[in-house]
Amino acid sequence: MLRSEEASTKVPGFPLDLAVASTQGTVGYLLEAALRESFRAAGEEGGIATVLSLVGVNPDDDAFRKPTKPIGPYYTRYRASRLRRERGWTLVEDAGRGFRQVVPSPYPQTVANLDVLTQLLKTIPVVIAGGGGGVPVIMEEDGSIRGVEAVIDKDHTAALLGQHLGARLLVFLTQTACVYEHFGSPNQERISHLYLREAEQSLELGAFPPGSMGPKIAAACAFVRATGGEALITSVECLTDALAGKNGTRISP
Repeated sequence: MLRSEEASTKVPGFPLDLAVASTQGTVGYLLEAALRESFRAAGEEGGIATVLSLVGVNPDDDAFRKPTKPIGPYYTRYRASRLRRERGWTLVEDAGRGFRQVVPSPYPQTVANLDVLTQLLKTIPVVIAGGGGGVPVIMEEDGSIRGVEAVIDKDHTAALLGQHLGARLLVFLTQTACVYEHFGSPNQERISHLYLREAEQSLELGAFPPGSMGPKIAAACAFVRATGGEALITSVECLTDALAGKNGTRISP
């Protein structure tokens, strides 16, 4: 979106569904290249596939009436006024730093190519999918699709994929080794395990902020409740220990 704004006087800007698709391809390529190099260095064999993922959302989702997800650059008051008029954007002032576009963040309902992912996973060890939450689309009754201006939460898309692909364990990789109670305060304490009911109650009480660990806890709960499996939240560096039960935060039924 930053590139699109900087080049706006020379080329048409990207609608948000195209921007997400572009990011999916770029980041998917980088992940695949890095994984291929890691496999080669370890003497491992096996294929890797990166799949462009179209994720269906409900056109009646409340998020479309109340856009809240901030994206892209900060604009001056003059530029924001023009964007509202010319593109119909919703922009809000952000703590004196300027005006920023806010877009809907609807809940993912389905993934268009689940059957393809299922077939790939039967023969390929690693499949990269759901990047950036997926390209947001509305699936019409006649089978056609249309992209929409929205951003889907990547954690909820991961939970949806895990549920439909029969995963037993869903891992969320983040910047911290585990989930902490009172995170960032002098009395923060690590949480090694949460039962589903505990995690849901903590969410309701606001223990995990929406802009921090909240979406991961919510998505983990959705996955555990739907599948009876487990979710694990940890960092890349601690993943090996976390899988062995020596680190990370597990959420179980």
